[in-house]
Amino acid sequence: MLVGDDNVLEQLAEQDEEEVRIERERREAAKAEAATRRRLEELEEVDEINNAKFDSVNQEVEAKSKKLKKLWTKYQSAKSEIEV
Repeated sequence: MLVGDDNVLEQLAEQDEEEVRIERERREAAKAEAATRRRLEELEEVDEINNAKFDSVNQEVEAKSKKLKKLWTKYQSAKSEIEV
């Protein structure tokens, strides 16, 4: 009877370890997906600015200033996350 109980306990322990491993892999995959999504968005924004056609230099300055302010805000946010 003890042999059977040990076997069941080992199986339960293995299942617990497997569940922990699967959850860790799921979190890592979600993190990687989020990073890839952010990078893609950044590249699309850069491409949008680079391919934009402006009617005047002032219009270009305004658009790029707006983009710069947005990027500065993102930078400050990321910086504060790292410091925490």
